[in-house]
Amino acid sequence: MKYEYKHPTTYGYVKSKLTKRDVLSAVPNMKRHVNILQRVDVYYKEVPETYKFEITDKTYATILMWVTFPLAVLVHGIGNIKDVWEDHVRHTFQKKNGAFTSYAVWEEPYVSTLKELERKK
Repeated sequence: MKYEYKHPTTYGYVKSKLTKRDVLSAVPNMKRHVNILQRVDVYYKEVPETYKFEITDKTYATILMWVTFPLAVLVHGIGNIKDVWEDHVRHTFQKKNGAFTSYAVWEEPYVSTLKELERKK
């Protein structure tokens, strides 16, 4: 069975105005899963009250990955070039291939903190 990405809006979520900084300040456990080379897309669903986060690589991270492709081939060995190529392609088209991270938050106090931050925007 092939992976098929479905946008959160198909499940009733609405795109939120919250930024990566807002999410990291409201949900401290996310800090260990997100770095400067990634972006966080935030979606909100009214019933049940849930925030969904999709973490993907930024464009310049993908470009940097392809610039260092020859180095990756040397490190992993010429015999593994097919695996290195497939890994790079998978990370280039993350949502198409399911190579991204998704979290959902529905517990207090996280939801109320995120809602308060969203009201301020």
